[in-house]
Amino acid sequence: MKVKDPMKLQPKELEKIQLYKLKKTLKRAKNSKFYHKRIDVYNISTLDDIKKFDFTTKQDLRDNAPFGFLAVPLREVSRYHESFGTTGIPTPSWFTQQDFEACVEQISRCAVNFNDKDIVLIRFPYAISVPAHKFHAAAERRGACVIPVSSRTPISPHSRVIHLMRKLNVSILCSISLEAILLAETSELMGYNPHEDFESLRAICVTGDLCPKSRMERISKLWDVDVHATYGATEVGNMAVTCTNKELHCLSDHFLFEVVDPVTGEWVDEGEVGELVVTTLYRRAMPLIRYKTGDMVKLKSYENCSCNWTHPIIEILGRKQERILFTDKEILLGELMNEIAKLPEDVVDNLWMGIIQNDKILIKAESKKPGISTEHFSKALSEKFNLPIELVLVEKGTLLNRKKLLKVDPIIKSRYITDWRSDINKPRTLDEILIGYHTFIKGDAND
Repeated sequence: MKVKDPMKLQPKELEKIQLYKLKKTLKRAKNSKFYHKRIDVYNISTLDDIKKFDFTTKQDLRDNAPFGFLAVPLREVSRYHESFGTTGIPTPSWFTQQDFEACVEQISRCAVNFNDKDIVLIRFPYAISVPAHKFHAAAERRGACVIPVSSRTPISPHSRVIHLMRKLNVSILCSISLEAILLAETSELMGYNPHEDFESLRAICVTGDLCPKSRMERISKLWDVDVHATYGATEVGNMAVTCTNKELHCLSDHFLFEVVDPVTGEWVDEGEVGELVVTTLYRRAMPLIRYKTGDMVKLKSYENCSCNWTHPIIEILGRKQERILFTDKEILLGELMNEIAKLPEDVVDNLWMGIIQNDKILIKAESKKPGISTEHFSKALSEKFNLPIELVLVEKGTLLNRKKLLKVDPIIKSRYITDWRSDINKPRTLDEILIGYHTFIKGDAND
Protein backbone atom coordinates (compact mmCIF):
# COMPACT_ATOMS: atom_id res chain seq x y z
CA MET A 1 0.00 0.00 0.00
CA LYS A 2 2.03 2.93 -1.29
CA VAL A 3 0.99 6.55 -0.88
CA LYS A 4 2.41 9.78 -2.27
CA ASP A 5 3.30 11.37 1.10
CA PRO A 6 2.94 8.93 4.00
CA MET A 7 3.56 11.67 6.58
CA LYS A 8 0.39 13.49 5.52
CA LEU A 9 -2.03 10.57 5.68
CA GLN A 10 -5.35 11.43 7.26
CA PRO A 11 -6.09 9.55 10.53
CA LYS A 12 -8.70 7.23 9.01
CA GLU A 13 -6.43 6.38 6.09
CA LEU A 14 -3.58 5.73 8.50
CA GLU A 15 -5.67 3.40 10.68
CA LYS A 16 -6.75 1.47 7.59
CA ILE A 17 -3.12 0.98 6.55
CA GLN A 18 -2.09 0.01 10.09
CA LEU A 19 -4.82 -2.61 10.36
CA TYR A 20 -3.96 -4.07 6.95
CA LYS A 21 -0.25 -4.28 7.84
CA LEU A 22 -0.94 -5.61 11.33
CA LYS A 23 -2.76 -8.64 9.93
CA LYS A 24 0.12 -9.38 7.57
CA THR A 25 2.66 -8.88 10.38
CA LEU A 26 0.91 -11.38 12.65
CA LYS A 27 1.00 -14.01 9.92
CA ARG A 28 4.71 -13.40 9.34
CA ALA A 29 5.53 -13.46 13.04
CA LYS A 30 3.91 -16.85 13.43
CA ASN A 31 6.71 -18.28 11.26
CA SER A 32 9.27 -17.59 13.99
CA LYS A 33 10.06 -20.11 16.69
CA PHE A 34 9.18 -17.65 19.47
CA TYR A 35 5.77 -16.59 18.17
CA HIS A 36 4.75 -19.87 16.54
CA LYS A 37 2.75 -21.11 19.53
CA ARG A 38 2.12 -17.71 21.07
CA ILE A 39 0.07 -16.33 18.20
CA ASP A 40 -3.25 -18.03 17.66
CA VAL A 41 -5.49 -17.23 14.73
CA TYR A 42 -7.31 -14.21 16.09
CA ASN A 43 -10.03 -12.39 14.22
CA ILE A 44 -8.38 -8.95 14.20
CA SER A 45 -11.05 -6.43 13.33
CA THR A 46 -9.74 -3.25 15.01
CA LEU A 47 -6.38 -1.94 16.17
CA ASP A 48 -7.57 -2.29 19.76
CA ASP A 49 -7.41 -6.05 19.27
CA ILE A 50 -3.64 -5.76 19.68
CA LYS A 51 -4.39 -6.04 23.41
CA LYS A 52 -5.13 -9.73 22.87
CA PHE A 53 -1.41 -10.41 22.58
CA ASP A 54 1.21 -10.63 25.30
CA PHE A 55 4.09 -8.20 25.50
CA THR A 56 7.46 -9.10 24.04
CA THR A 57 10.38 -8.05 26.24
CA LYS A 58 14.11 -7.47 25.83
CA GLN A 59 14.66 -10.53 27.99
CA ASP A 60 12.63 -12.56 25.47
CA LEU A 61 14.98 -11.36 22.74
CA ARG A 62 18.04 -12.29 24.80
CA ASP A 63 16.68 -15.66 25.88
CA ASN A 64 15.83 -16.62 22.31
CA ALA A 65 18.82 -15.09 20.55
CA PRO A 66 20.01 -15.26 17.93
CA PHE A 67 17.51 -17.25 15.83
CA GLY A 68 14.36 -17.51 17.93
CA PHE A 69 12.68 -14.45 16.38
CA LEU A 70 13.81 -15.07 12.81
CA ALA A 71 10.67 -15.43 10.70
CA VAL A 72 12.17 -16.08 7.26
CA PRO A 73 14.64 -18.66 5.88
CA LEU A 74 18.29 -17.62 6.19
CA ARG A 75 18.56 -17.39 2.38
CA GLU A 76 16.23 -14.35 2.55
CA VAL A 77 18.29 -12.53 5.18
CA SER A 78 20.64 -9.80 3.95
CA ARG A 79 22.17 -8.51 7.20
CA TYR A 80 22.44 -8.94 10.96
CA HIS A 81 23.04 -6.24 13.57
CA GLU A 82 23.12 -6.05 17.36
CA SER A 83 22.40 -3.38 19.91
CA PHE A 84 25.32 -1.89 21.85
CA GLY A 85 24.19 -3.67 25.01
CA THR A 86 24.47 -0.51 27.12
CA THR A 87 21.70 -1.74 29.42
CA GLY A 88 22.43 -5.46 29.27
CA ILE A 89 23.30 -8.29 26.87
CA PRO A 90 23.08 -7.12 23.22
CA THR A 91 19.83 -7.90 21.42
CA PRO A 92 19.71 -9.28 17.84
CA SER A 93 18.21 -7.72 14.75
CA TRP A 94 17.75 -9.54 11.42
CA PHE A 95 16.94 -7.75 8.15
CA THR A 96 15.86 -8.80 4.71
CA GLN A 97 16.97 -6.40 1.98
CA GLN A 98 13.41 -5.08 1.88
CA ASP A 99 13.52 -4.48 5.65
CA PHE A 100 16.71 -2.47 5.29
CA GLU A 101 15.28 -0.48 2.38
CA ALA A 102 12.36 0.44 4.63
CA CYS A 103 14.79 1.60 7.34
CA VAL A 104 16.55 3.81 4.82
CA GLU A 105 13.20 5.26 3.74
CA GLN A 106 12.41 5.99 7.41
CA ILE A 107 15.60 8.05 7.74
CA SER A 108 14.90 9.79 4.44
CA ARG A 109 11.70 11.28 5.81
CA CYS A 110 13.63 13.43 8.29
CA ALA A 111 13.36 17.14 7.47
CA VAL A 112 17.16 17.37 7.24
CA ASN A 113 16.52 16.43 3.58
CA PHE A 114 19.74 15.00 2.17
CA ASN A 115 20.37 16.16 -1.39
CA ASP A 116 22.89 15.80 -4.23
CA LYS A 117 24.80 18.91 -3.14
CA ASP A 118 25.47 17.54 0.34
CA ILE A 119 28.70 16.12 1.70
CA VAL A 120 27.64 14.03 4.69
CA LEU A 121 30.08 12.97 7.41
CA ILE A 122 28.92 9.87 9.29
CA ARG A 123 30.27 9.75 12.87
CA PHE A 124 28.35 6.69 14.06
CA PRO A 125 30.20 3.38 14.54
CA TYR A 126 29.95 1.09 11.53
CA ALA A 127 30.73 -2.04 13.54
CA ILE A 128 27.74 -4.28 14.38
CA SER A 129 25.29 -1.43 15.12
CA VAL A 130 22.93 -0.18 12.44
CA PRO A 131 22.61 3.68 12.44
CA ALA A 132 25.75 4.39 10.38
CA HIS A 133 24.62 2.02 7.63
CA LYS A 134 21.10 3.48 7.48
CA PHE A 135 22.26 7.08 7.37
CA HIS A 136 24.96 6.21 4.84
CA ALA A 137 22.43 4.59 2.50
CA ALA A 138 19.81 7.32 3.01
CA ALA A 139 22.31 10.04 2.09
CA GLU A 140 23.66 8.16 -0.95
CA ARG A 141 20.18 7.52 -2.30
CA ARG A 142 19.49 11.23 -2.29
CA GLY A 143 22.67 11.75 -4.30
CA ALA A 144 24.85 13.00 -1.44
CA CYS A 145 28.56 12.28 -1.07
CA VAL A 146 29.27 10.28 2.11
CA ILE A 147 32.39 10.36 4.28
CA PRO A 148 32.27 7.12 6.34
CA VAL A 149 34.39 8.30 9.28
CA SER A 150 32.82 6.02 11.93
CA SER A 151 33.21 6.60 15.66
CA ARG A 152 36.47 7.57 17.36
CA THR A 153 39.31 5.24 16.43
CA PRO A 154 43.07 5.68 16.01
CA ILE A 155 42.26 6.45 12.37
CA SER A 156 39.51 8.98 13.12
CA PRO A 157 40.31 11.04 16.25
CA HIS A 158 38.31 14.19 16.90
CA SER A 159 41.01 16.42 15.43
CA ARG A 160 40.99 14.57 12.12
CA VAL A 161 37.20 14.91 11.90
CA ILE A 162 37.53 18.68 12.27
CA HIS A 163 40.18 18.76 9.53
CA LEU A 164 37.91 16.69 7.26
CA MET A 165 34.91 18.92 7.95
CA ARG A 166 36.89 21.98 6.91
CA LYS A 167 38.86 20.74 3.92
CA LEU A 168 35.95 18.76 2.39
CA ASN A 169 33.27 21.40 3.05
CA VAL A 170 31.03 19.01 4.98
CA SER A 171 27.41 20.16 4.89
CA ILE A 172 25.80 17.62 7.26
CA LEU A 173 27.25 15.96 10.35
CA CYS A 174 25.54 12.78 11.58
CA SER A 175 26.43 11.76 15.15
CA ILE A 176 25.14 11.25 18.65
CA SER A 177 24.37 14.54 20.37
CA LEU A 178 27.31 14.32 22.79
CA GLU A 179 29.72 13.87 19.88
CA ALA A 180 28.37 17.04 18.24
CA ILE A 181 29.20 18.89 21.46
CA LEU A 182 32.68 17.35 21.76
CA LEU A 183 33.50 18.17 18.15
CA ALA A 184 32.58 21.80 18.78
CA GLU A 185 34.91 21.75 21.79
CA THR A 186 37.66 20.19 19.65
CA SER A 187 37.32 22.82 16.95
CA GLU A 188 37.81 25.57 19.55
CA LEU A 189 40.88 23.83 20.94
CA MET A 190 42.28 23.78 17.41
CA GLY A 191 41.72 27.53 17.06
CA TYR A 192 38.50 27.45 15.04
CA ASN A 193 35.13 29.04 15.71
CA PRO A 194 32.24 26.58 15.18
CA HIS A 195 30.03 29.55 14.20
CA GLU A 196 32.29 31.03 11.56
CA ASP A 197 34.84 28.51 10.32
CA PHE A 198 32.48 25.81 8.98
CA GLU A 199 30.60 27.83 6.39
CA SER A 200 29.49 24.78 4.41
CA LEU A 201 27.85 23.08 7.39
CA ARG A 202 24.07 23.46 7.13
CA ALA A 203 22.73 20.84 9.52
CA ILE A 204 23.50 18.25 12.18
CA CYS A 205 21.46 15.07 12.48
CA VAL A 206 21.59 13.31 15.84
CA THR A 207 20.44 9.92 17.03
CA GLY A 208 21.61 7.15 19.36
CA ASP A 209 21.55 9.06 22.65
CA LEU A 210 18.98 11.04 24.60
CA CYS A 211 18.54 14.50 23.09
CA PRO A 212 15.58 16.55 24.37
CA LYS A 213 14.49 19.53 22.31
CA SER A 214 16.32 22.02 24.56
CA ARG A 215 19.56 20.07 24.06
CA MET A 216 19.01 20.19 20.29
CA GLU A 217 18.66 23.96 20.59
CA ARG A 218 21.96 24.16 22.48
CA ILE A 219 23.78 22.21 19.79
CA SER A 220 22.15 24.42 17.17
CA LYS A 221 23.57 27.51 18.90
CA LEU A 222 27.01 25.90 19.27
CA TRP A 223 27.34 25.40 15.51
CA ASP A 224 24.82 27.98 14.27
CA VAL A 225 23.04 25.40 12.11
CA ASP A 226 19.77 23.46 12.15
CA VAL A 227 19.73 20.31 14.28
CA HIS A 228 17.44 17.40 13.48
CA ALA A 229 16.90 14.13 15.31
CA THR A 230 15.71 10.63 14.62
CA TYR A 231 14.58 8.13 17.24
CA GLY A 232 14.88 4.39 16.92
CA ALA A 233 16.11 1.11 18.32
CA THR A 234 18.24 -1.62 16.76
CA GLU A 235 15.56 -4.22 17.44
CA VAL A 236 12.75 -2.46 15.58
CA GLY A 237 14.10 0.30 13.34
CA ASN A 238 13.69 4.05 13.15
CA MET A 239 10.44 5.03 14.83
CA ALA A 240 10.34 8.84 14.60
CA VAL A 241 11.92 11.75 12.72
CA THR A 242 11.89 15.51 13.16
CA CYS A 243 9.77 17.78 11.01
CA THR A 244 10.60 21.36 9.99
CA ASN A 245 9.54 22.47 13.49
CA LYS A 246 12.04 20.05 15.10
CA GLU A 247 9.22 17.95 16.61
CA LEU A 248 9.65 14.17 16.57
CA HIS A 249 6.77 12.59 14.65
CA CYS A 250 6.03 8.86 14.87
CA LEU A 251 6.26 6.81 11.68
CA SER A 252 2.85 5.30 12.27
CA ASP A 253 2.56 3.60 8.89
CA HIS A 254 5.60 1.47 9.85
CA PHE A 255 4.77 0.89 13.51
CA LEU A 256 1.81 0.52 15.83
CA PHE A 257 2.50 2.60 18.95
CA GLU A 258 1.17 2.07 22.45
CA VAL A 259 2.08 3.90 25.66
CA VAL A 260 1.41 1.81 28.75
CA ASP A 261 1.77 1.98 32.48
CA PRO A 262 5.07 0.11 33.07
CA VAL A 263 3.57 -1.73 36.06
CA THR A 264 0.00 -2.55 35.02
CA GLY A 265 0.51 -2.67 31.25
CA GLU A 266 -2.67 -0.63 30.74
CA TRP A 267 -2.81 2.17 28.18
CA VAL A 268 -2.23 5.67 29.53
CA ASP A 269 -4.05 8.77 28.31
CA GLU A 270 -2.63 10.99 25.59
CA GLY A 271 0.10 13.24 26.96
CA GLU A 272 0.77 11.09 30.02
CA VAL A 273 4.12 9.46 30.68
CA GLY A 274 4.35 5.73 30.05
CA GLU A 275 6.50 3.00 28.55
CA LEU A 276 6.62 2.82 24.77
CA VAL A 277 5.39 -0.43 23.23
CA VAL A 278 5.71 -0.95 19.48
CA THR A 279 4.59 -3.49 16.94
CA THR A 280 6.58 -3.50 13.70
CA LEU A 281 4.38 -3.25 10.62
CA TYR A 282 7.10 -3.48 7.97
CA ARG A 283 9.60 -6.10 9.18
CA ARG A 284 9.79 -9.45 7.44
CA ALA A 285 12.89 -11.04 8.89
CA MET A 286 12.14 -10.22 12.52
CA PRO A 287 8.65 -8.88 13.18
CA LEU A 288 8.02 -7.96 16.82
CA ILE A 289 4.60 -7.90 18.47
CA ARG A 290 3.97 -5.47 21.35
CA TYR A 291 7.65 -5.01 22.04
CA LYS A 292 8.35 -3.19 25.32
CA THR A 293 11.17 -0.81 24.41
CA GLY A 294 11.98 0.22 27.99
CA ASP A 295 11.77 3.88 26.92
CA MET A 296 9.56 6.29 28.85
CA VAL A 297 7.72 8.67 26.52
CA LYS A 298 4.76 10.98 25.98
CA LEU A 299 2.57 10.85 22.87
CA LYS A 300 0.81 14.01 21.73
CA SER A 301 -1.52 14.80 18.86
CA TYR A 302 -0.07 15.95 15.55
CA GLU A 303 -2.39 18.96 15.86
CA ASN A 304 0.14 20.45 18.29
CA CYS A 305 2.48 21.02 15.33
CA SER A 306 2.00 23.24 12.27
CA CYS A 307 4.19 21.19 9.90
CA ASN A 308 1.20 19.47 8.19
CA TRP A 309 2.41 15.99 9.14
CA THR A 310 -0.43 13.93 10.58
CA HIS A 311 1.49 11.43 12.70
CA PRO A 312 1.56 11.78 16.51
CA ILE A 313 4.40 13.66 18.20
CA ILE A 314 6.58 11.68 20.59
CA GLU A 315 8.71 13.06 23.43
CA ILE A 316 11.49 10.74 24.62
CA LEU A 317 12.15 10.96 28.37
CA GLY A 318 14.75 8.24 28.84
CA ARG A 319 14.99 4.56 29.70
CA LYS A 320 13.33 3.01 32.72
CA GLN A 321 16.74 1.74 33.86
CA GLU A 322 18.11 5.31 33.83
CA ARG A 323 15.52 6.73 36.19
CA ILE A 324 16.95 8.70 39.09
CA LEU A 325 15.38 7.25 42.23
CA PHE A 326 15.52 9.36 45.39
CA THR A 327 13.47 8.65 48.53
CA ASP A 328 9.99 7.84 47.20
CA LYS A 329 10.29 9.92 44.05
CA GLU A 330 11.89 9.52 40.65
CA ILE A 331 13.18 11.74 37.86
CA LEU A 332 13.43 10.61 34.27
CA LEU A 333 16.81 11.47 32.78
CA GLY A 334 15.25 13.28 29.83
CA GLU A 335 13.29 15.55 32.15
CA LEU A 336 16.44 16.50 34.05
CA MET A 337 18.46 17.00 30.87
CA ASN A 338 15.74 19.23 29.49
CA GLU A 339 15.70 21.52 32.52
CA ILE A 340 19.49 21.77 32.76
CA ALA A 341 19.73 22.64 29.05
CA LYS A 342 17.28 25.50 29.67
CA LEU A 343 19.63 27.17 32.18
CA PRO A 344 21.59 30.18 30.88
CA GLU A 345 24.45 29.05 28.64
CA ASP A 346 26.92 31.50 30.18
CA VAL A 347 26.19 29.93 33.59
CA VAL A 348 25.88 26.23 32.79
CA ASP A 349 27.99 24.88 29.95
CA ASN A 350 27.16 21.74 27.96
CA LEU A 351 28.96 19.21 30.16
CA TRP A 352 27.62 18.20 33.57
CA MET A 353 27.18 15.17 35.80
CA GLY A 354 24.73 14.16 38.51
CA ILE A 355 25.69 12.63 41.85
CA ILE A 356 23.03 11.05 44.05
CA GLN A 357 23.91 11.59 47.71
CA ASN A 358 22.13 10.63 50.92
CA ASP A 359 20.48 14.01 51.40
CA LYS A 360 20.33 15.53 47.90
CA ILE A 361 21.05 15.25 44.21
CA LEU A 362 24.20 17.16 43.33
CA ILE A 363 24.58 18.54 39.80
CA LYS A 364 28.16 19.48 38.97
CA ALA A 365 28.32 21.57 35.81
CA GLU A 366 31.19 23.19 33.97
CA SER A 367 30.76 26.95 33.68
CA LYS A 368 32.33 30.09 32.25
CA LYS A 369 31.36 31.78 35.51
CA PRO A 370 32.16 29.19 38.19
CA GLY A 371 32.23 31.78 40.98
CA ILE A 372 28.65 33.07 40.75
CA SER A 373 25.87 32.08 43.13
CA THR A 374 23.70 29.15 42.05
CA GLU A 375 21.14 29.39 44.84
CA HIS A 376 18.43 30.66 42.50
CA PHE A 377 19.01 27.85 39.97
CA SER A 378 19.22 25.17 42.67
CA LYS A 379 15.93 26.35 44.10
CA ALA A 380 14.25 26.33 40.68
CA LEU A 381 15.41 22.76 39.99
CA SER A 382 14.34 21.61 43.46
CA GLU A 383 10.87 23.11 43.02
CA LYS A 384 10.53 21.66 39.53
CA PHE A 385 11.13 18.10 40.71
CA ASN A 386 10.06 18.49 44.35
CA LEU A 387 13.43 17.09 45.42
CA PRO A 388 16.53 18.58 47.07
CA ILE A 389 18.82 19.47 44.14
CA GLU A 390 22.00 21.50 44.42
CA LEU A 391 23.76 22.98 41.40
CA VAL A 392 27.52 23.44 41.77
CA LEU A 393 29.57 25.19 39.10
CA VAL A 394 33.14 24.17 38.28
CA GLU A 395 35.70 25.51 35.85
CA LYS A 396 35.77 24.23 32.27
CA GLY A 397 38.05 21.24 32.08
CA THR A 398 37.17 19.96 35.55
CA LEU A 399 34.78 17.26 34.35
CA LEU A 400 36.44 16.53 31.02
CA ASN A 401 40.12 16.86 30.20
CA ARG A 402 39.98 18.63 26.84
CA LYS A 403 43.51 17.50 25.99
CA LYS A 404 42.11 14.03 25.42
CA LEU A 405 40.04 15.39 22.54
CA LEU A 406 43.26 16.22 20.71
CA LYS A 407 44.97 12.96 21.57
CA VAL A 408 45.87 10.81 18.59
CA ASP A 409 46.42 7.14 19.37
CA PRO A 410 49.05 5.26 17.38
CA ILE A 411 47.81 3.04 14.57
CA ILE A 412 48.75 -0.64 14.75
CA LYS A 413 49.92 -2.09 11.45
CA SER A 414 51.26 -5.54 10.69
CA ARG A 415 54.96 -6.01 11.31
CA TYR A 416 56.73 -9.36 11.57
CA ILE A 417 60.44 -8.73 11.00
CA THR A 418 62.88 -7.12 13.42
CA ASP A 419 66.44 -6.22 12.47
CA TRP A 420 68.65 -6.59 15.54
CA ARG A 421 71.53 -5.02 13.64
CA SER A 422 69.85 -1.62 13.87
CA ASP A 423 67.17 -2.01 16.58
CA ILE A 424 68.93 -1.37 19.89
CA ASN A 425 65.87 -2.70 21.81
CA LYS A 426 66.24 -6.12 20.16
CA PRO A 427 62.57 -7.18 20.57
CA ARG A 428 62.03 -10.89 21.22
CA THR A 429 58.24 -11.14 20.89
CA LEU A 430 55.59 -9.85 18.50
CA ASP A 431 54.19 -7.70 21.33
CA GLU A 432 57.55 -5.98 21.65
CA ILE A 433 57.77 -5.43 17.91
CA LEU A 434 54.33 -3.79 17.80
CA ILE A 435 54.99 -1.67 20.89
CA GLY A 436 58.15 -0.40 19.25
CA TYR A 437 56.20 0.25 16.08
CA HIS A 438 53.72 2.39 18.05
CA THR A 439 56.56 4.75 18.91
CA PHE A 440 57.81 4.70 15.35
CA ILE A 441 54.52 5.71 13.69
CA LYS A 442 53.20 8.03 16.38
CA GLY A 443 54.57 11.08 14.63
CA ASP A 444 52.93 10.08 11.34
CA ALA A 445 49.58 9.54 13.06
CA ASN A 446 49.64 13.11 14.33
CA ASP A 447 50.23 14.61 10.93
